Amino acid sequence: MADYYEFSHVLYKNDDTPGWQLARISGTENAVEKKCKKLFPFFVYFPVIGTEPIEDEYPVTLSPNYVFTFFDWNYSKELKKWFLPDEEIPYPKSKCEKADKFKINYSVPARKNKIDELIEQYNDWMEEDRTTMFSIDTEITLSTPDTSVKHGMFFSFHSLGKLEMFIGSTIKNGFGVYNADEDDLFKFLAWKKDENIIRFKIQDYSKDSKVTELMDVEIPLVTFIAVFECFFNKIVTKHAEILTQIKETQVKK
Repeated sequence: MADYYEFSHVLYKNDDTPGWQLARISGTENAVEKKCKKLFPFFVYFPVIGTEPIEDEYPVTLSPNYVFTFFDWNYSKELKKWFLPDEEIPYPKSKCEKADKFKINYSVPARKNKIDELIEQYNDWMEEDRTTMFSIDTEITLSTPDTSVKHGMFFSFHSLGKLEMFIGSTIKNGFGVYNADEDDLFKFLAWKKDENIIRFKIQDYSKDSKVTELMDVEIPLVTFIAVFECFFNKIVTKHAEILTQIKETQVKK
């Protein structure tokens, strides 16, 4: 029987400035908490069980792929720090692209959205949770005059809700994050610079070494609202059309 070792990933900081660094501390939850109280003025720990013993180490790095899959932390490239889901990342001070035009195009390839497979998804969710749930596999392209990013993107009712909250939070609160489904491994981040400008980023968490940024641009607020709301409405409509197709196909069978 394999040995198991308890440890924690710990987000810590030495003052109350925004963002956290990462530590790896061995021991049970109680042991980790006692160590952290001696080491760090501020900390949050996340217990893990591993198959190999580890030594206490800080600061450390962690694969963005792993972070995206198991945690909801967001990363600031400028500060080189992690942020908890309910924390706002300060507006970046770095330079970025400035554009008046911004577009989102999408397609729903039939080869990736076979009706039999979607029906199977739908039935599995209904059987397990009595929930109407399935994901459509889309290909989206986000573009400005100088940058174009093409990416796969899954949409379920859950992810559509998250996209709607991202748009609303950016407009109302001045900051928003969209976490794509775990298979997609990317995020949208947006800040309202002022009443006229939005800064928008696409972060890629698929690499093991570091978070990379595929797009970083300032665009007019009215453009951000128009493009994202139009995209959201089109995806919702397409999702509803496929749901109708699923139900009609089941009736015929």
